[in-house]
Amino acid sequence: MSRTKDVSMLRSRRDVLKGAVGLAVLTTCAGCGLFRSLSDPDVVLPAGTATIRLQGADHAALSSPGGVVRIVVGDDTRILLVRGKDGAIQALSMSCTHFGSDLGYDGDAGVLACPSHGSRFSLDGAVIEGPADEPLERWGVTEEGGLITVELG
Repeated sequence: MSRTKDVSMLRSRRDVLKGAVGLAVLTTCAGCGLFRSLSDPDVVLPAGTATIRLQGADHAALSSPGGVVRIVVGDDTRILLVRGKDGAIQALSMSCTHFGSDLGYDGDAGVLACPSHGSRFSLDGAVIEGPADEPLERWGVTEEGGLITVELG
């Protein structure tokens, strides 16, 4: 094989290797929250919605402690409704304040947890464990006669 062919084959192999590394980084970043909207919402509402009203019967998940409903309002507001161990419903931002990844609820521990980097939040939105250092946004919730109301504005 001539020297010219050897160099071109090395370049080709390098290009393949670069592509593989790029794909690996992209796949890893997907798990890190680069693609933050990993949770399918249970409720989708238009931008500008100021008050959310849900019939409890329509969202059976909230009928018992540990229940969760994911709500998306417009393009940017992602809300997690969680019925805590005490029976109260909390409305908190679903997006981790560290990197924006969707949070999940760890019912056993009673905390919101970020799958990307391990941040944990209490149901009052406070940071329990970083790397996040900002609390979650919270909204007021009332529950009366089976109607759950969240005031956004």
